Amino acid sequence: MFDHFRKIFAAPSAPAPDAEAAAREAAAAILIEAGRSDDCYDAAERAVVLTALGRMYDLGPAEAEALEAAGAAALDGALDQHRFTKALKDETTVKERADFLTEVWRVVLADGRRDPHEDAFMRKLAGLLSVPDRESGLARRRAEQG
Repeated sequence: MFDHFRKIFAAPSAPAPDAEAAAREAAAAILIEAGRSDDCYDAAERAVVLTALGRMYDLGPAEAEALEAAGAAALDGALDQHRFTKALKDETTVKERADFLTEVWRVVLADGRRDPHEDAFMRKLAGLLSVPDRESGLARRRAEQG
């Protein structure tokens, strides 16, 4: 599912090109923003974020934490999500973005409840990532099923 992500974002021996690094950081920022969208980024959501980053980019725990920290710093300095969604759109296919939405839904669902702010965030995110409504719905179902 994330083979393309792994190829693009695997840690090469040389520094990653700016677009690839930006897309990685963008993914981390979006995952964190999903956790924060209900004003409560708790330990369960953070654990899901770290797991997603590790799975998507084939990272160990320390590397996933470093990427999460970079994503949080980028998010704290951002005015909106457009720069993050653009970075992802430039580096991924619609299918990969739909798979990414599954990971984002896992973060949203990690605390066991759905807040209206989370639902609004996910609708906006799907649009910004140019993921069709049907694919977004399927991503949510995949996340709900585990």
